Amino acid sequence: LLVFAIQVRRAISVASQSALGAATSETPTTKADASAQATPRPAADVWFIYLGALVGVLIAYFPCGFLVGFMPDFAVLLVGLPAGVAALTACHAWVMHGRLNVPTLLCAIAALLVNLLAAGGITFAGVSVTLWLLLALVLNAVQHQRPAPQRPQGIVWGLTATAWLLLLFCQQTAYGPILNSDALVAEASTLRQLGRTGRAEETLLRAAAADPYTAKPWFQLATLRHEDWLLSASRVASRPSGQAAFEEAVAEMLKRNPRSASWRLQVGHWQLLAFRASNQPEDLQAAVDAYGQAVELYPNNSLARAHAAWADFLKGEATRALAAAEQAVRLDEITPHREQKLAAQAISDPGPRWFPDQHPGPAENAEQTMTFVRNQLYARATRPDP
Repeated sequence: LLVFAIQVRRAISVASQSALGAATSETPTTKADASAQATPRPAADVWFIYLGALVGVLIAYFPCGFLVGFMPDFAVLLVGLPAGVAALTACHAWVMHGRLNVPTLLCAIAALLVNLLAAGGITFAGVSVTLWLLLALVLNAVQHQRPAPQRPQGIVWGLTATAWLLLLFCQQTAYGPILNSDALVAEASTLRQLGRTGRAEETLLRAAAADPYTAKPWFQLATLRHEDWLLSASRVASRPSGQAAFEEAVAEMLKRNPRSASWRLQVGHWQLLAFRASNQPEDLQAAVDAYGQAVELYPNNSLARAHAAWADFLKGEATRALAAAEQAVRLDEITPHREQKLAAQAISDPGPRWFPDQHPGPAENAEQTMTFVRNQLYARATRPDP
């Protein structure tokens, strides 16, 4: 964006200087002069652009959508393509006679950047591609006002070779590994649904090897191993092997994304579920630790605070539980998003499974659970000693 701004600024300066002495001569004084400047473009060029746009839509929909694994609904094409054709038809007269000047494009870029400041999403290709397209159009327009200097052939070929090497490097280190790993993760998900957990685990390990920097396969592997661990969690004798395999996957997952509060929260859910299945205090302590780490990474997340309060309440840490519950309620009160309210979310705890002496599960939603925790702890604090 900085280089873009410099290029546009230089072009505007050059255009302003050249326009000082030629403004009168370049301004059309008659209708004939104005019509001469508004000469329509050759129809063959325009229809060639339209044809390229149509081919581009079809390529983006079928081959590219298939490659990235997100095929749009065919109804989108059936509805969107006629709408696009209708829009182009309505704008055809402007395409033939109009001019797309730099100030108009700059206004569009400024509006889009202001929107991105509030809405976010510049890292998503479907959002940022509009910005890159507008930048390219502006640079193409300013080059007519200030033509780029001719470069020596050696520099041109050197830059071209560098670009191809970078493209190959991106393919080998990012594009190819990500596609291969995601495809294997999808295959493992299918195998898991079919009940072939052994093959699913092997496929996930291959996915992790295909892209060693991603945490997705390890997340799926932790989920798979957690299910296996729960089957033996109540049998202390067979517990260590399943727990070790699960903890290995969790460690690899967190190593690749150490500052993800949502994944720390998920680890807390796994550990709390293990506690319900095993009744082992170390599992509950692991859940408390994971929820505490999630709160540390995302202090303003009311749901993470609520889970931390609930885990501390189950462990008997009254002071910590009350403080976390109070903070969860305070954050919930100032949250403007209805879907993020505690009343719209639940505490991830199934309650007792095989151990009826455990504390009952949470209330229907997180807000009711925090009310219950606060009431219980306030009652204990005000209860007179026997």
